[in-house]
Amino acid sequence: MAYYRIISPDGGMNIMMKRDSHREIYHTSGVSIHEKKIELPFKIKMFAGEESGYDQYDPDFEGEYIQPSIEERLVDYYSESSLMTSALINALRDAGVDNLQIFPIEIEDAFTGEVLNFKYALVNIIGLVSCADLESSEHLPFGSGYYFHKIKIDEEKVKGLSMFRLAESHLEIIVNEKVAKVINSGKFTGITAEPCN
Repeated sequence: MAYYRIISPDGGMNIMMKRDSHREIYHTSGVSIHEKKIELPFKIKMFAGEESGYDQYDPDFEGEYIQPSIEERLVDYYSESSLMTSALINALRDAGVDNLQIFPIEIEDAFTGEVLNFKYALVNIIGLVSCADLESSEHLPFGSGYYFHKIKIDEEKVKGLSMFRLAESHLEIIVNEKVAKVINSGKFTGITAEPCN
C-alpha cells in the first residue's frame, strides 16, 4: 500500500483562519475531544483583506488586476486550524475515513468583527500511529519529535487506518492511496497529498 502526506499549499489566496477559543485543546494530538466538556461552537478569526495584512497580491501578474472576493479566495482546507468544508469531509468519509470528529465553528472577520456565514467545520483526526521508518526517512529533530523531508511508512504498523496523524510528528497527516486519489481529484483547494515513499 502506498502512503501519502497531506500538505496545504496557500496558492496565493492569503487567508488565515485562526482558532480563537478552546486553545487548551490540541487538535493535532490524535486523541478524541470530549465534546460534552466544551462549549460549542469553536470560535475562529478570519484574517483576509488589506486591512488584516492578508490581501491577495501576485507580483508576477501583468495587466489589469481585478481583486477577487473573499468567497472566491476561500479554500476547502485550512491546516493551521484544521477546518474543512462539508464537501471535503464527505469525500473523505466516502473514501473510507471513519475516524473523524466534526465540530461546529463560528467564523468572525478579525477586522470588522462580523460573523460570517462560511460553511466549515473543525475536524479532529483520531489516531496517532508510530509508523515512520526512521532509518529510511529523511528527518531532523524538532521538539520532542521530528521534522520530515521524506517519510518512509512501515505499513505493518498502520493497522488499516485510512487517515491518521504520525506519532513521530503530530503535524503530519498520513493517508492511504485511495484517500489520496480523492484529495488529488482536482475538486478541492488548499489540500494536496504527496507520496511518502
